[in-house]
Amino acid sequence: MKDSACLKRINNIDKTIAKKRAELDEINDQIIEMRDKKTKLEQAFYEQTESKNMLQDEIEVLKAELEELRNEKNDMASLIEDFS
Repeated sequence: MKDSACLKRINNIDKTIAKKRAELDEINDQIIEMRDKKTKLEQAFYEQTESKNMLQDEIEVLKAELEELRNEKNDMASLIEDFS
């Protein structure tokens, strides 16, 4: 009788271990998925930051060009006034 009870208990422990291993495998799979998502988000963030920086650089160039055009306009206006 004792042997049967021990075998039953061992069997139950083995089943519990198998369940826990399956749960652990599922958790590990979720961790891998989350890491992949994190990596993709980091890459997207990096790309967006690069894009933002490029746009800011373009804006600065356009501001400088606009300032040059304003100066040229003012120079032309001064010349026109001088000849008037």
